[in-house]
Amino acid sequence: MITTIDGSHAIFQNSNYLKDISRFSVIELIKRRPMLLISDGSEFIVGMASAKLPIWVWSSDNITESSRIELCEDFFHRFKNTEIIKIAAKPSIVSNIVTQFSNGRKPDIKTFHRQCLECKLVIPSKRNDAIISHPDTSDITQIADCIMKYEHECYNKAMTLEQSLNAADKSINNPNFFVIKDAQKIITIARSAKETDFNISIEGVYTIPEYRNLGYAGAIVAYISNRILTQGKTAVLFTDIDNHASNKSYKNVGFIECGDLDEVELSYTS
Repeated sequence: MITTIDGSHAIFQNSNYLKDISRFSVIELIKRRPMLLISDGSEFIVGMASAKLPIWVWSSDNITESSRIELCEDFFHRFKNTEIIKIAAKPSIVSNIVTQFSNGRKPDIKTFHRQCLECKLVIPSKRNDAIISHPDTSDITQIADCIMKYEHECYNKAMTLEQSLNAADKSINNPNFFVIKDAQKIITIARSAKETDFNISIEGVYTIPEYRNLGYAGAIVAYISNRILTQGKTAVLFTDIDNHASNKSYKNVGFIECGDLDEVELSYTS
């Protein structure tokens, strides 16, 4: 039976859930102030913080077929009248939910295949000449350009100049945002975010094209990871599963695979 739960529910101490804690660290954030938080009590959790953000679905690796059917049917009935639905879940669950929604009125589907990596021990980067620092106000245009290109390359998302400049302004004032420069040229950006009791994520890692495959992404990720580890937490990042070059650079500084995750957007255009 699916019921509303809170952050103190016993399922959050379930060994199957704790095994997936890096991959589903966002649920740890959602449970603090949920818009929706439901579960069958043992095999799955559905969490939502805002109508604008993805709905996160954790499921046990050994979820039973009856629980899988219950989850998908409940999800469909809750969200079938929603025009745009964003979901993050294990690939098999995403596939089941998409099938459920495709039986009637067929949605447009965008899927992003992610790999979750975690780091509990940093391997020093070979790029030891990289100078990592916080940006200043003179860097705002370069940061805006990096953010705009990152969103386009990673999520196929178009940003206006105003949106990218606003994001850059917030980044400059973010103590967890870092850059690597070559002289006065920003070549790599990254930040830490989404702190939970267990993990801190590394996000927005972007290197401009002419400086790629030279170790700069690994250097900035290693630097941020060391900061995270000193807080007694695990560093986590999500990558494009097909971007073998960046995945290799993260593994070179100590990250290991801890599971795949699919992000899907279902939308109805008519």
